[in-house]
Amino acid sequence: GTDNYECRLGLMKSTGNDGVYFKVLYASPSLGNLVQAVCANGASTSSITTTIQDKGANRIWRAYRIEIGKDGAGQLEARFFVDGTYLGSLPSSYIPTSPLLGGLKVEWLAGVADKGLLVDYFQHQVTT
Repeated sequence: GTDNYECRLGLMKSTGNDGVYFKVLYASPSLGNLVQAVCANGASTSSITTTIQDKGANRIWRAYRIEIGKDGAGQLEARFFVDGTYLGSLPSSYIPTSPLLGGLKVEWLAGVADKGLLVDYFQHQVTT
């Protein structure tokens, strides 16, 4: 059978799609997971999409990192990393200015298998 689900992790509003976060889309059977780095601010949304291969028995442990800071020109941007690999940056025009919460969300899309998210470590750090 097919089991499809979506996991979101990062900084988000409690409702809606606004935030700066990763969206991991899993479709079984699959050779990998589709990962999107997302910045959404109202109707303005931008994303970077990549496929990350399963790691066999260890596939559940990944390190996702988002850095929000200034680029070389002094403009705000969100930088996204998975397992230490830089995926890319999204500009400030897509970063919400309203307060965001650190969050994790698992959403079932299709199938019958139970879904869950194991989190070993979640850190929110503000630097100036």
